Amino acid sequence: MINGNTQSDVQSAVTASLANSGISVGTVTPSPSDWATAAGGTAVTVSLSVPYSQVTWLSTPLYFNITNLSASATMSSERP
Repeated sequence: MINGNTQSDVQSAVTASLANSGISVGTVTPSPSDWATAAGGTAVTVSLSVPYSQVTWLSTPLYFNITNLSASATMSSERP
């Protein structure tokens, strides 16, 4: 968490990290909604999801084709 970053900055960082993988994500969602001004020590979570069909190596995934895979990371705000 870099002081002064916005949700757009977080979205750009995730998009850049996945750029060479061929995986595109929708909206990256930070939480809490006021995370950019959260006091030091506040837990901040960034969540995203991608369709299973973008990351599978199976040619025809029968059961998981409509499933989204989700991930999140939580860290503590380091604001003063």
